[in-house]
Amino acid sequence: MPEDKITAADLRGFVLFAAFVYLAITFIGAIAGILLVFGITLLATVILNPIVTFLERYRVPRALSAFVLAISLLGLIGLVFWLILPRLVTEFTQLATQLQPLLMRIQDWLRNELPGLARRIPTQSTEVLIQQAAERIVPLLGGLTGYAVNVANLLVSALVIFVSTIYALSNPRPLVQGFLALFTAEKRDKIIDTIQQISVQMRAWGFGTIIGMILIFLLTWVVLELLGLRAAFLVAVISGILEIVPVLGPFIAGAVAVLVALGQDPMLALWVLLAFVAIQQIEGQFIVPLVMSGQLQLHPVSIIFAVLVMGGLFGIVGVFLAAPAAAITKSIVYSYFIEARTGAGQQIPRDAEQIVSGPDEDGKAEQ
Repeated sequence: MPEDKITAADLRGFVLFAAFVYLAITFIGAIAGILLVFGITLLATVILNPIVTFLERYRVPRALSAFVLAISLLGLIGLVFWLILPRLVTEFTQLATQLQPLLMRIQDWLRNELPGLARRIPTQSTEVLIQQAAERIVPLLGGLTGYAVNVANLLVSALVIFVSTIYALSNPRPLVQGFLALFTAEKRDKIIDTIQQISVQMRAWGFGTIIGMILIFLLTWVVLELLGLRAAFLVAVISGILEIVPVLGPFIAGAVAVLVALGQDPMLALWVLLAFVAIQQIEGQFIVPLVMSGQLQLHPVSIIFAVLVMGGLFGIVGVFLAAPAAAITKSIVYSYFIEARTGAGQQIPRDAEQIVSGPDEDGKAEQ
């Protein structure tokens, strides 16, 4: 049986492919901020377009409805910050004062129970630890924050998103026509179906995520207040915000809550852990089916991979946009690489089952 040999053409192809991947990653990294601004604008336009279209049917000009809608959302966000920010600052300040006693308690426990490990851990003040944490967290903020190297640029980026969304909602037809003009008439039906499918999923994700964030915030706040956690409101806000990150978000929120509870009482930390397990069960059994049924349908591993990729490219903002990005990628791949192949929908599950089940006793794959 002849052996497969690597030819010069194979080597050349591999080098060209590696060079292409490197240049693509470098190019995306160089324009990450621009892509992020464009992506947020596009996502906001897709989610808000049905409201503007609905008002257009009642003879409300699109420009007027888009402007009023954008101003209303901006005012609502400002009102929410005005209401919750003072309490968040107060609870965060109180939590910071508890950090040093908590660290001392942990160090004392390590000295008594694990002296060998305790000697390897440097003793540092709270200020030094906070400074070191900040030095590690700031680079992770990448994306929009990295693109906006100061507050002024960040505000400019937000203003660009705000104005661009209003313009896109006011007159989206030329943009859509220009995009469709890139494709031949034979391919447009497929393009239209894919865009409509993505739009439905993004709207379901947007409204479902907002409702889910609010419900998780309220449920977490009530439970933690009943348990007597001092920073219950702060932890509940963090839990609500992290609800936008599927799979990983609830685990991170739970870890934060347990660490905060440890500063009060180890037994309270246990109760907080059990409470978060119960909250996740309620979310999985009731909240997700109620407000997010039929949206995204992504495997947890796919979401984790999307979080890592988007976080690496766009920083913390990319982490929050990982779920919709993964859903868009899935829709495109399914429409143009899987659905297009005749019989793939029936054959692929059987082939996958053979891989998962493994070979039979004779060493042959099960048919």
